[in-house]
Amino acid sequence: MIDRAARRAIIARLNDYFRLTGKDGWHFLSVEVSSLPVPVKDEIVSAVRAFDDFVPAFDAMGEHDCGYLVVQGQEIVWKITCYRRDHDKSLVPDPINPIVTKRVMTIMSMEEYRDVAL
Repeated sequence: MIDRAARRAIIARLNDYFRLTGKDGWHFLSVEVSSLPVPVKDEIVSAVRAFDDFVPAFDAMGEHDCGYLVVQGQEIVWKITCYRRDHDKSLVPDPINPIVTKRVMTIMSMEEYRDVAL
């Protein structure tokens, strides 16, 4: 059995791989972010991929599943959520097993994040 620290480290590596490569998951831009000019959106996506400033306020568990950054004056939050590949919502996904887990990243404005988090 894997201890919690090792499990979180595996999840962080898988989340980093997904965030950096965009492979094996889905990416969504929120309404507000998608309405920005294309060059700004491109810069935001590049900044999210290059992100490495993980702080407890957005990454309390150390799983690299959420981050905050500012791009061209836009406060941006990105969040990775894990879902089952078979869409069966009755069971909790196993984020260390990429065979059964699909990662989904949402990139949104801080204002949209606050609306969702409340």
